[in-house]
Amino acid sequence: MGSHWILSFAYIKAVQTKAVYTDDAQKSEDRKLRKGKNKAEEDLGSLKTDYKKLRLLMRTGRLGKTLKQWRQEIQEEKTKAEQ
Repeated sequence: MGSHWILSFAYIKAVQTKAVYTDDAQKSEDRKLRKGKNKAEEDLGSLKTDYKKLRLLMRTGRLGKTLKQWRQEIQEEKTKAEQ
């Protein structure tokens, strides 16, 4: 009975050690995933900011007119041509 108890105790310790190792590995993996997620969110925020800046430049950079202003000018030219 004594050797059976020692084997059972050794088995329980091995299972506990494996559980701790698995838990630590899972925590490490979770940290890596969170770090990657945070980096992706930062990159997305940066891309959104760059996109907004680019859109603004595209709107105002074309000889200082917005798309709406260009359309209005084109419409006025069409109206003049029709008269």
